[in-house]
Amino acid sequence: MELPLAEVSGAIGQVGEAVEQVETVIAVTADSQGPVDGGEREAIVDNLDRATQRIKEAVQDVEAMIVVAQEESREAHLEEDATTGDRSPRGDGSRRASGCSG
Repeated sequence: MELPLAEVSGAIGQVGEAVEQVETVIAVTADSQGPVDGGEREAIVDNLDRATQRIKEAVQDVEAMIVVAQEESREAHLEEDATTGDRSPRGDGSRRASGCSG
């Protein structure tokens, strides 16, 4: 099974947007003069926290898609092996090729 391209692209887009948000916060903070007051500090932390959460969620989405794709691939191989009569644990026909009957 192939990973759904639109969903993967969407997750990558989310990461890209979150990274841009982090870069903006860094640039604005670096360009500011003088000490950071409490309100500014809170806004910076809040922006970075939201961006970090978006990145984590996008990574979890991609990880979940990968797990589903791996499970579907595994199931497809098991079905293929059942159709062809391959019962070896490795799924490569090694028992039949070695002359063992199963």
